[in-house]
Amino acid sequence: MIASFLVLFLAPGNWKRFDSNSEFASLNIIQKIIFNYPKIISLIFLKLKWYMLILTGLMYYMIIHIFINKYIKRGEKRYILLPIFGIILVANYFIIKMNLDINIQSTLLSIFGTIWFLLMVVVSAIYFYDNKMIEVLSLEFGAVSSIFCLLMSPVIIERTGLPYCFFIIAIITLIMQTIVLKDNILKYAVYLCVVIILFLGIKNSIYIYDGYKNNYAIHQLNVQILQNYNEKEDGDIINLYKPQNSHYGALMPYEWDFSMDYWIEEYFNLPHKIKFNWVDIYEPIR
Repeated sequence: MIASFLVLFLAPGNWKRFDSNSEFASLNIIQKIIFNYPKIISLIFLKLKWYMLILTGLMYYMIIHIFINKYIKRGEKRYILLPIFGIILVANYFIIKMNLDINIQSTLLSIFGTIWFLLMVVVSAIYFYDNKMIEVLSLEFGAVSSIFCLLMSPVIIERTGLPYCFFIIAIITLIMQTIVLKDNILKYAVYLCVVIILFLGIKNSIYIYDGYKNNYAIHQLNVQILQNYNEKEDGDIINLYKPQNSHYGALMPYEWDFSMDYWIEEYFNLPHKIKFNWVDIYEPIR
């Protein structure tokens, strides 16, 4: 956790972002944590909800597994609390889905996220210890470190959760492994799922390749137009072509609230007074 904080905090790009966000830079450490914590929880449970939904389902499996082994079979009464914690999690989930004031919703989500992480650590520690896989906890600590090091970051966006996703996928895989290895039928079901996923992955890769291939000629044409721009001849407006499918390419300025125009002008050494006119490839340039 400490190493993750240091790597993030000392990164050169982070200092640049601090310069552009003086309000965040002026906060002390405690204020930064209070400011960013709800954002991180929202990133985890709203932006990465499908990963968390799968992991939550597996956590319920672990709760049931521990409850049966520890309480029903061995009579260890303290484990009777686990299903109660599970009910609390469900209640929290439905509460944050209600149409509430944004500040109240953010607070409830932060509380829910905190309870979820604490319960996950306790439940997984017991479960992996019982299955002689205690080393998997290092992956959990890695996941927690990779996401909560963002408490010091002036920018929290969806892609900053990518390292957390990698850890979560590994954890989900290892938990699934403990389930599948106990049942031969499940093994064959997993093999079938792998074949289906492989087929869909190849199909998706072909679509992606074709998308970038179809857009390549248009992007190259736009690059030539920008490189050949002449202020005296072309004036203050540059006509550029939209790619056939904007899903397969860079972020396009006409689709996003933030402007990429500035960086296009910087890269091609263009004057900042110009305007870009984006047209479909089949439309005549006016």
